[in-house]
Amino acid sequence: MSESYKKYLSKNSVFFLNVKTKTELLDAMASRVVAEDSSLDKSELVTKLEEREELMSTGMGLGIGVPHLRYSAIKNPRVLVGICRSGIQDYESMDGQPVKIVAMILVGESQHQEYLKILSELMKKLKQDDVRKKILSASSPEEVYNILIG
Repeated sequence: MSESYKKYLSKNSVFFLNVKTKTELLDAMASRVVAEDSSLDKSELVTKLEEREELMSTGMGLGIGVPHLRYSAIKNPRVLVGICRSGIQDYESMDGQPVKIVAMILVGESQHQEYLKILSELMKKLKQDDVRKKILSASSPEEVYNILIG
C-alpha cells in the first residue's frame, strides 16, 4: 500500500537549502509554497508557521524538522522536503542536534486525519538510518525524491 505523503510530494517540492537559521528556513520554504500557489500570502504563511513553532518546536530529533500547519488557505495538502547539509543550529530539536532534513506539511483546517496520516508515514520513512544517510549524501533533489518515493 502506497504511503499517502507520496501523492503530495513532487520532484519540484524537494530541494537543497542554504540557510543557517529556522527563520531563514521557514521564509525559504514559504517562498517555495507561494511560488506554486499565488493565492497564498507569504507573509501570513510565515507568521503562522512561526506561531506554530513558538508553541512547540517541530524538531523531532535525528536531524529531522517537521514544520507543519493546518491553515484555512490551503485547499490541498502539500509536502515539501528541504535538505540543509550544514544543519540549522537554532531549530531547538528534541535531541539538541542541528536539523538537516526538513519535511514541511501543510493541510487545510478540516484535513486533520490526512495530516496525521502524512506525518506518521513520512516520519516512519525518515526515522530509518539508511534513508537519512542516503538523503544527506544525495547529489540532487531528484535523487532525494526517488529515495523518498522508493
